[in-house]
Amino acid sequence: MGRNVHKSNLTLLLLGAAAILLCIGTAVIGLRKVRNNQIADYKAYISEDFLQSDISFASDSSDTARVKLYRNEQYDQWEAYIPSDMQDDLRIYFTKFAGIRFGDDTVYHSGDAIPVWDSNTMMPATAINWDGSEQPLGAYILFLYAGGTNTLYLNTQDDALAAVNEDPSASVRATYVMKGADAGLISSGTLAIRLSNERSQAYPQKPYQLTLSSAAPLNGGKQQATCYLLPDYIEAAGQLRNKVAFDLADRLRIGGIDPADLVNVYENGDYLGLYLLASKPEDAGEAAEVEKVLGDDLSAGVDGDDSRDTDGQTVAENSSDTAANDGVAGAGSDHRSEIDFDALWQKLDKDSFERVYLLNEFLAADQSKFTVTGGGNGKTSADDKLAAGGLWDYILSCGFTSQGDYPAITRQTLWLADRESELLAAMSRDPSFMEDVRNLYLQELSPMLDEYLTNELPVLTYQTVSSGILSQYHYVSASQPDTSVWNMKRWLVDRKKFLDDYMANPSAYVRLNFQTSAGDLSYYAKKGETLNLNPVADEGEGTRIYMDDPAVTEKITGWVDENGDSLNPNEVVTDKMQGRTYSPVTEAIDAE
Repeated sequence: MGRNVHKSNLTLLLLGAAAILLCIGTAVIGLRKVRNNQIADYKAYISEDFLQSDISFASDSSDTARVKLYRNEQYDQWEAYIPSDMQDDLRIYFTKFAGIRFGDDTVYHSGDAIPVWDSNTMMPATAINWDGSEQPLGAYILFLYAGGTNTLYLNTQDDALAAVNEDPSASVRATYVMKGADAGLISSGTLAIRLSNERSQAYPQKPYQLTLSSAAPLNGGKQQATCYLLPDYIEAAGQLRNKVAFDLADRLRIGGIDPADLVNVYENGDYLGLYLLASKPEDAGEAAEVEKVLGDDLSAGVDGDDSRDTDGQTVAENSSDTAANDGVAGAGSDHRSEIDFDALWQKLDKDSFERVYLLNEFLAADQSKFTVTGGGNGKTSADDKLAAGGLWDYILSCGFTSQGDYPAITRQTLWLADRESELLAAMSRDPSFMEDVRNLYLQELSPMLDEYLTNELPVLTYQTVSSGILSQYHYVSASQPDTSVWNMKRWLVDRKKFLDDYMANPSAYVRLNFQTSAGDLSYYAKKGETLNLNPVADEGEGTRIYMDDPAVTEKITGWVDENGDSLNPNEVVTDKMQGRTYSPVTEAIDAE
């Protein structure tokens, strides 16, 4: 019996031990399940919130010049928009784990310098936990690098710029730091930010007005109190057109021009995009200001004046005593019964208007753009005449207009003299004015363009392309470079080539006319050469800048002249083509 009791006790002991082991095993299994769930939750936490809130990039530990990661939901990736000033000493900062590894064996700790990889490099990231374990972050990081542009860092309280974006009347305070591409400090201080009405506020990248607490050299080395951030995330060439206009105006010594720079802008480390930072002229006004000041002097003969004959030529081209036949580009007939130019130049500073005319002509600006100083504005030229001065916003130029894009035709057009709708065109009717414009081009602008297009434009092109990619990734998830910048560079080079030759020998060209959505445009083709012109939609002609515009329902597929004959790009140009007018052939755009 005792043996049985002992056996029973042993059985109970074994059963108890088994129960304990079972409980322990269950607990371990349960713990493992909980831990796996925690790891899964931790991974999701890292991927969605942790990366954006904790990882940042800077050249030092300063909080005022730091860049955060951006989550691109469309491509399921994180993106790091690295500005120019950080690329010589790019460092990574974080606090919630011990280290990070980007696709290789190197572990980087907070504050360590990291490599500058090729732009568009996609790096897998692994976190090193404090206990030495590793945790993949569950997403790739795409590194994108700006090229050669200044950087404006705005620091607001609680990301206050979001409130400004919703309320055009709102204004918020911010501290700012402006750094050059070489990482040097340009200026810092405080400013007020509000939406600007200089561009549409409906698009994701917003336009802003910056009012500094005290004037500072925010860009270009000139003290400024108020300036504007002009966006164009859809088409990077828009920024380039504006920048080139400001540069050329400065070199032509047009008065009232402040520097304009391409800048990448961040708020509290979040990327806002590539902007043109510019100052608006104090007495800003469009060319119509001249008409307002001078009454009907300039408008006479402009509105309702039909100076074309039945061949589509201007009176100037048929007149034996016109400046055009004397080798002056685009000059019209005297028309002194309509405009008393002797009296006009007693009121206007002729040299300033010649320089503004030449700038608008070279860039084929959609509307004549300049400001007027003098009279009631309290500013005058040296001899107390009204002067043409500072310009503003040339985004619609170089063949890009509000009514359609015509880069091919406008490369070889006389933009002002052949367009009665342009106010400055009235001045082209003065032979002495146009003779001065011709000499100004040949003696000043053309030599300057040789240097500018060779040395400066390639740098600007690189800056615009590299930073334009950042803006497009950020706002439209673009995966391809914006080719409009390269097309813009080509337009400028071709435009100069044409004007160099035409200004020297206008009689070597015949004029063709194209009826476009932007009005009748002239095109000057050189005799004896192949026409080599095919301005159709597939080549970028006749399209809108914003291709999603619902008003665009047709595209240009060809052109026909008055006799119904199609434009032939291989036709050799002869005198008999003078005055030929082409109308577009269009087809509906596929709704898809």
